[in-house]
Amino acid sequence: MTIQSKTTILFTLLTAAVFTILSVVVYYFSNKFAYADFYKRLELRVHIASKYRFEEDHNTTESFKIIQQQFLERLPDEKSYIVPLSPAGVPQPPFPPDVPESYLHRIKNAGGETVFYQHRLDHYAGIFIKMRPATSW
Repeated sequence: MTIQSKTTILFTLLTAAVFTILSVVVYYFSNKFAYADFYKRLELRVHIASKYRFEEDHNTTESFKIIQQQFLERLPDEKSYIVPLSPAGVPQPPFPPDVPESYLHRIKNAGGETVFYQHRLDHYAGIFIKMRPATSW
């Protein structure tokens, strides 16, 4: 084999290796960014849905509903769940499907932070909202 052939093969292998490594790095970071962006959007949905459901001011509630319809794309099979707690602090059924009760306890103990859970291809985000008792005048 001539030196020219060896150099060509070596250059081809080196170029292929560099392109492969570069492609893997770009894929890794773009995938990581896409997941981070998705979870941030999911968290935003949780906060908008909770404000919409529990806001006492109906003008604000209508505003949130309009914002949700105009600016948030509908996700396929998107569902919202409200899981009430018993007076003892235990989550009451019905639970969302495929969500373990331990996840609901993690939401309760998160101190108002958003908690994420994934089961197969389904993604969940939850937040604990403590309701003030209604006051009567």
